[in-house]
This record gives sequence, structure tokens and C-alpha cells, in this order.
Amino acid sequence: MSTGAAILLASLLGYWMSSTFSQAFMHEWGWRVPFVVGAVLGVVVVWLRRTMDESTEFTDKVEGTEPVKSPLLTTLRDHPRAVAQILGFIAMLTLVYYTLTNALKAYASRPLAEGGTIGASESDTFLALSIGLVVFVAAQYPFGLLADRIGRRNQILGCAVVFAVITVPLSRLVTDDLASLILVFVVSLGLFASATSVTPAVLSDLLPVNLRGVGIGSWYNIAIALFGGTAPFILTALTDAGHTTLFFWYIVAMCVIGSIVMLTVPDERRGTALHRRAAQ
Repeated sequence: MSTGAAILLASLLGYWMSSTFSQAFMHEWGWRVPFVVGAVLGVVVVWLRRTMDESTEFTDKVEGTEPVKSPLLTTLRDHPRAVAQILGFIAMLTLVYYTLTNALKAYASRPLAEGGTIGASESDTFLALSIGLVVFVAAQYPFGLLADRIGRRNQILGCAVVFAVITVPLSRLVTDDLASLILVFVVSLGLFASATSVTPAVLSDLLPVNLRGVGIGSWYNIAIALFGGTAPFILTALTDAGHTTLFFWYIVAMCVIGSIVMLTVPDERRGTALHRRAAQ
């Protein structure tokens, strides 16, 4: 919910600025405004992190123990299966997430005169993305509740399979029409909430508690850099080359890989997995 709310705030800010100020103003000075807002929120985050307590599970586990030497290498040596699962799972998740919240908006609103193929207005794409993000944030808790009943793995697996089926057809609805853009963002982000609602629990279950911080944090961000971070560049490059559809087939391929990875993850219900891992 927090990451979705953050992107929603950015999208609403983009919608307000793109529909209020001239393009010349945005290029010359206006683009700095979101960075100022982010800097202020960054100070708030630093204050929050400095005043937060660690979880009871973590403090009970590490009390009286020595820090793990070379924790990143330790995860790779002692838990290679978990590392592979994190990379495969997050590669799929982050590619879809960055496409929906970043690359797709830029792709749809890129001017035709600058090589774009859709030519939708920036204000329309920001508005459609914002509506989709409202659905995304609101759906987190209901999907979390559903996962307690059907299992986290099953829910993410279902999401990956459905995305593999609908990604290419849904991409054809990305046009300069506002209603079509809203449909694309609402359907895709609403469905994607089924995976993100349980991602923290799934990731936390893959490694023992004394390695979760560096293990999940490092491999998670490596996967983000390689797949999520490159999504806008790959989409732009393929669009310039006249092969935009290949990008959406790329997403389909990663969803297939992610589905295979999820089949190797234990099918846990509410609460059981975290307690078992904490004891290891």
C-alpha cells in the first residue's frame, strides 16, 4: 500500500502539473517540483527509520549471536535455492510493476513528433494511471485476506498465469483514448495487487531471519536493477526499432518463468511459514 500510495501521489502531482502549466514551464523548471516533494518525504523517512523498533522475532533471534560474516556470500553458498527463487520471482514482479507504473505511461504519452506511436496526452495518461493506482492500493488488503485462504503461492501463481495470457491483448488497448487507458491501468494494476499484497510475506519466508535483511534486500534490488530498472529503456528501444510488441512478449516470457519459480515455493497459509523459518 505504501509504494502504491507513493506512486499515486507522484501521478496525481504529474496530472495536476501537466494539466495546469505549459510544457515550456515543465521543461524549464516544473520538473524539479516532484524532486523537492520527494526530498521532504525523504527526511520524514529517515526520522521514522531512526525511531522504529526491530520486530520481536528479529531481536529474539539475534540476541547474543555474532553478526554473520559476508552475509551476501553466505546466502549464495548456504541458500542458493532461495537466491534463485528471489531472483526469478522478483524479476517477473518488478518487470511488470515498473512497466505499469513507469514505462507504459511514458510509452503512451511520447509525442508522435518524437518517435512515439500512441501520442496520448500527458494529463490523460497521468489521470488513467492515478485511477488504476487507487484500485491497486485499495485491493491490497482484500487480496491479502484471500491469500490467507487459498495460499500465497497459489495467488501469485494465478496472477502470473493470467498476466501471461492477457498482456499482449491488453497492450493493444493502449491508445490515445482516455477510456481505453483507464481500462488498461485499472485491469492490470487491480490484478497485479493480488501478487504485491503477499510479496513481503513470501520473500520473508525464503531465508532465515538472521539473513533476511541483506539476503532479500541485495538480491531483490539486483533483480529490480536488471529487470525493472531497464524496462523503460527496453520499451523505448524496441519502439524506436518498430518492434514494440516484442516488449510485451518479453513480459509474457518472464511471467512464464515466474510461474515456474513459484511452483518451487512452499504453499503456505497464514502465519505458519514465518514461525518455521524463525526457528531455523
